[in-house]
Amino acid sequence: MTEEQLTTLISADVVELVVGVSKMSRVSELCREKNIAYQEVEIEKLRTMILAMEDARVVVIKMCDRLMSLRRLDSFPAEMRAQFCEETMEIFVPLASRLGLWKLKSELEDTYFKVTNPAEHDRLLTKVATSTRPERIIPHISKLQAALHETGVEASDLTGRPKNLYGIHKKMVKKGKTIDEVYDLRAMRVIVSDTKACYRALEAVNSLWQPLEGRTKDYIKNAKANGYQSLHTVVTGDDGLPFEIQIRTAEMHKVAEYGVAAHWRYKESLDVSGAFHDAQIAWARFVLSWTSELNDHKCRAEGSAKATTSARCLCPFPHHHSHCPHGRLEEEPHPPAAREDGPIFVLLVDGTNIEVKELPAGSTKRDLLELSTSGRLSSRASLIVNQEEESLDTPLNMGDLVEVVHSLEFEFEKPLEKPRENCFDFWESQGVGSTDFFGGFDLPTSEYADFEHLDTSPAGIAKARARLSRVF
Repeated sequence: MTEEQLTTLISADVVELVVGVSKMSRVSELCREKNIAYQEVEIEKLRTMILAMEDARVVVIKMCDRLMSLRRLDSFPAEMRAQFCEETMEIFVPLASRLGLWKLKSELEDTYFKVTNPAEHDRLLTKVATSTRPERIIPHISKLQAALHETGVEASDLTGRPKNLYGIHKKMVKKGKTIDEVYDLRAMRVIVSDTKACYRALEAVNSLWQPLEGRTKDYIKNAKANGYQSLHTVVTGDDGLPFEIQIRTAEMHKVAEYGVAAHWRYKESLDVSGAFHDAQIAWARFVLSWTSELNDHKCRAEGSAKATTSARCLCPFPHHHSHCPHGRLEEEPHPPAAREDGPIFVLLVDGTNIEVKELPAGSTKRDLLELSTSGRLSSRASLIVNQEEESLDTPLNMGDLVEVVHSLEFEFEKPLEKPRENCFDFWESQGVGSTDFFGGFDLPTSEYADFEHLDTSPAGIAKARARLSRVF
């Protein structure tokens, strides 16, 4: 069914989502078909392109689709299972992290972990299943909330969360720790009004639980190199198990979530900079929070302001009312201005090579003909954009899929000698006729064959190549 036919059945907004998901699926399919092993730079370009080319809701839909695929990987061929898993961890998990979709990120990681390492997954699950249940976390939150209230510290948000299984496994492998040495299996985060309140909140924590020796860190007075600020401590909970607690101001939290100290930058160990990329992330998160996709799914005590807030924002997009609890940012973001003035990213497919090309805004097919994954493209090559043949001066758009079709062009180190008169006789003696080569044309077997009837269009060349590959 075409896009035009869809618009007669459903609204234009839904059609855009359907077309966007289809486009992302095609990109994903191509990467698997070409069996691409991306370098980190290429992966980063692809992530940037995906965020820029589509409505953020399209990315969320595709992530959910990928999660469903992971859950039924048993029905897939072994090679496809491996490709799906690799693509999930290299593309979709980092995107979920950048968009703040923690619940979805955890599910993708844990499902991948269960598929690729079921024995270790089940072993860890058995060890932490009881201690990380919400019913073991929420009583600690309620207790701290009451203590803060008694000391006059106003917490704008107080949340808890269990660490996901893949995160536990990754930390154990990376740092060479046992499960008993991982102290953040469960954690609480306290957001307060100012720096002074941070230290008062820490005093309240220490009055409730015994801190573990050497596990309190003051990143407010001694901020990390990337600007991250917070108080960290680990205490022994009421059940005798460790509990990590982070305390920070709303401004510190904003920097940690959206700035250079953002959690995804730290976890991916990447120095991704640039106003365009940062604006992409901020705008995508803003849109998702508005459409209620960015629900954090964290544990909260009953009766807390955040727990009782309606998940749906009723303000007129894109500006929150001053009293709206969803308006978390002091300055609400705007769509990236770079969408109009560059750069743009396109996916270039050239034979078995696939590459994300960064181009200036307004670039055309003619400009792209100067580039190739292996060098300069042949002057006789043609470009197919989104499976359509367009003019060479057609402007390229963010996320366009550009396929290269090369003309039949042969180069020889020395001039050809006169062909042997019996060359076709030789092939016919092997059971191969001249018609097997050139699509049904009965070529003369004289010393000079007539090629004027060959179909030299991209489709004809593709057919000729297929026939030649079968012959040789």
